[in-house]
Amino acid sequence: MKPHYSFSLICLFLTIARSAPSGSDADTTRTYQAPDVVVTATRTQINPADASSPLEVANLEIIRQINSSTVADVFRTFTGIHLMDYGPTGGTKSVMFRGLNSANVLVLLNGNPINEPLFGGVDLSLLPLSLVDRIEFVTGGGSALYGSSATGGVVNIITRNASDRAHARVSLESGSFHAVRSVAEVEGRYSGVGIITGLSKESGDDDYPFIFHQPNAADTTLHRSNAAYDRLQVFCNMDYTPIERFNLTSSFQYVKFSRGVPGSVSSVTSGSIEQQTDEATRFTLSGTLHAADVWTLSLNTLLNQTNRWDNDWIQGSDILYRMKTGSMNIQIQCAVTESDNIIGGIEYSDNYLDQVGVSYGSPVRIFPSRSQRSCYLSNEYTYQTAQDWFDRILLFQSLRYDQYSDVQEDAFSPKLGVNLRIYRPLDIRIRSSWSQNFRVPSFSDLYYPGFSNPLLHPERSTVLDAGLTGNLDWSGSQTLQVTFFSYETKEKIIFGSDWLPHNIGRTEHQGVEFRYDHHSLDHRYDIYAGFSFIGAKKKDRVSSTDPTYDKWLPYVPNSTGTLGVSFETFLGRVGIEESFIGLRYTNELNTSSLPAYSLVNVRLMKNIHLSKVSLVIRVSLNNVFDTDYQVFSQYPMPGRTYRGSLSVEY
Repeated sequence: MKPHYSFSLICLFLTIARSAPSGSDADTTRTYQAPDVVVTATRTQINPADASSPLEVANLEIIRQINSSTVADVFRTFTGIHLMDYGPTGGTKSVMFRGLNSANVLVLLNGNPINEPLFGGVDLSLLPLSLVDRIEFVTGGGSALYGSSATGGVVNIITRNASDRAHARVSLESGSFHAVRSVAEVEGRYSGVGIITGLSKESGDDDYPFIFHQPNAADTTLHRSNAAYDRLQVFCNMDYTPIERFNLTSSFQYVKFSRGVPGSVSSVTSGSIEQQTDEATRFTLSGTLHAADVWTLSLNTLLNQTNRWDNDWIQGSDILYRMKTGSMNIQIQCAVTESDNIIGGIEYSDNYLDQVGVSYGSPVRIFPSRSQRSCYLSNEYTYQTAQDWFDRILLFQSLRYDQYSDVQEDAFSPKLGVNLRIYRPLDIRIRSSWSQNFRVPSFSDLYYPGFSNPLLHPERSTVLDAGLTGNLDWSGSQTLQVTFFSYETKEKIIFGSDWLPHNIGRTEHQGVEFRYDHHSLDHRYDIYAGFSFIGAKKKDRVSSTDPTYDKWLPYVPNSTGTLGVSFETFLGRVGIEESFIGLRYTNELNTSSLPAYSLVNVRLMKNIHLSKVSLVIRVSLNNVFDTDYQVFSQYPMPGRTYRGSLSVEY
């Protein structure tokens, strides 16, 4: 599908939406409406409009409509996101934002960082959606509050609490390439303790056809092999309020994911020779105490253990990774006055890796460890008047210190932010932030035998974003955001042609983003559109004849876009999404590239309410126009696929 079809599609959908009847069983929740408060932007509750940087929220209604088992598909609705996908359901899925890879986007689970120390990022295919209440995505530099890996932004996955009434759900799902998924879940409150628990089982072949493009030869159609997968997820959430003003929440997740890992179609690993099994166990515990409406004390802890087995029989590779992480954050908040808020905290984490096996015929045994000790202090100040013009200004100041046991350089990360409301009736605001951020090298960057560089320095980045936002209350709520961003990174870590990581010097990422959200007054339709234009280039010369100077960084798209509309019809709630990814160069010299592509997905959700039972029918059609595309060179993506599910809720 070509990108210029988007406008006509949106017009068609709007016409249908405006004329569609609102059935009595229609789900009229505002699909893309953010909640009243978010917590990730400042580590405290704040109105999204008051933040100093853009943020977006995928709430529970969005998550349920997407009809997916992991958080990966939810990310497609965020502006500036490029999902790094190797194709099959079992393939690794990570996120690129504004041209920064997954090691520069910090992912939190209930406020606890879960980026893997092994590679620095997060495999989104290991994060189940079953327990998720909402996902908050705060853009811009976040190291002043969250430390390493928050250069590009911070994603916080927040799990849900049980409802007051007993509730049970069973779901069966089937789809393309023998995909089968079943989910069972119960929730309720017992002696004041809220519990949600359940499990899901998913499997499939993913032996999808693809077009094999060969230079100077006719295209042929082949099938992806070694892509079968089997995923088991067990989850449990609990919350308890033993006394007034004090509450406890905990979350447990267990995932075992066995999958074939097909390699490049031009290599021998495209056959049935490589297998990967991940077994991840995560536990979080949080406690919050409110005292006298002034003090708030909170404690967040995380225990995470991941075992990974990689078997590549042709290359002579058979490796077991055992990764253990424990972290703790203690934070205190003081509301000095109604307009002055101070937040301070300390953070500690330990990371261990035990890697043993054979890699490319050579024995491997490494067991690095990393301890992190951090402290941070932040202040929010609000000035408010009763006039319509320039009536409200918020100032944010944050500072954090981080020390890592295996990295010689400590980090001081300051951040300044401002949010100025220019005109109150339309909520027109100017907001801007400036910050200094960092990322420490991963264990693989520093320690993997034959493919590491122990002389690496941490990345250091200066991030600036500035923009304008406003809200027009016409035919519902309409919000428009325009943001300019600039990232200047020193000691940027990139893998070279020798398969080793290097500090390549200075890089620049600059661009502009647009975001539009419209929620109808009667909740019958919702629209969102986000576009990001990115320039990411190397700005240091190794020599006067360096051919990579001022070239685009590999695999960074020059633009990204996301469009979506959902509306009520007599069939149920219909959602249409389109994502666009621009041209990407595949090497440092910019001599080869992957073309731009556009994907359209269509989803339908129908609720049927009976006396004591509700039936929920979900149908999704992905890549409607059967687009032939690749995210990575020589890794073909699936064409048109479908999924359908039936849920019974009591």
